[in-house]
Amino acid sequence: MSACATLLDVETGLDLYIDSEFNGHGGDLISLAIADPGGVHWYGVLQQPFDFLFNDWVEAKLLPILRDLSRARVRAARERQL
Repeated sequence: MSACATLLDVETGLDLYIDSEFNGHGGDLISLAIADPGGVHWYGVLQQPFDFLFNDWVEAKLLPILRDLSRARVRAARERQL
């Protein structure tokens, strides 16, 4: 399940977009992303989200994406070390 919101700071004019993934409706937080319109972003995923029991939708739709992202981050980190 996903939740997305836009925050606007009226005083500074700063827009922030927030997206999150949960383990089903009312479930535990799995990931969180924050971005601004210029593309500056932060994305965090539970360190070991694959050790928990997930609902069927999360297991089928979300976990494969998170696994691919994790693999890509490991590859990128290794390439930076070379």
